[in-house]
Amino acid sequence: TESGELLYLISGRGYCAGNGAPWTPMDGIHAIETNNWTRLKQSVKNSNLAEYFNYDYDPTCSFCLTGGGTDTPEGLTIWDLEDDSDPNIRGSLHVLHDHYTNGGTGCDDELFFHHFSSNIIIDKNNGKDPPTFPRTGTRENPFASFNTAYNYYPIWNGANMILKAGTYPEKGRYTKRIRIKSEGGTAVIGKF
Repeated sequence: TESGELLYLISGRGYCAGNGAPWTPMDGIHAIETNNWTRLKQSVKNSNLAEYFNYDYDPTCSFCLTGGGTDTPEGLTIWDLEDDSDPNIRGSLHVLHDHYTNGGTGCDDELFFHHFSSNIIIDKNNGKDPPTFPRTGTRENPFASFNTAYNYYPIWNGANMILKAGTYPEKGRYTKRIRIKSEGGTAVIGKF
């Protein structure tokens, strides 16, 4: 990352018609803390869109018309698009996977981009608790309370918690290294 606090690595490959290698539990995206070189988080591989760090791809031999195909992770980049400079893409970590065919006809390779953000959005007036589908904590589907946002995934070191203006009458013990920002005015936590 730009700060140097996190290193992201991606691993995985496709397996089709005897080529490549099967998926292993170590495949996916790994977020490594550089201060102690330990893995902070590994992405999950499933189609559950409620999971925050879901990098779902199909490394098996799926069929496209007459030929087999598989998905392979192709790379990642850090590109800060958290400021809404592009209305269609948000996030700071962007990961590519390729769906390609193995000798099939009528199918072209397809590229898919996955976008991940370190921001968790909390809006007491427009958010929802408990979490809902799809993924909670985004601008489109914010959390309603600070504590739910902190505990749900659970929060990770380096996360940014963006609080919309207002009073959040909550208290708790917070042990993760997070950055709290207000948006649209003053946000107060713990004032009754």
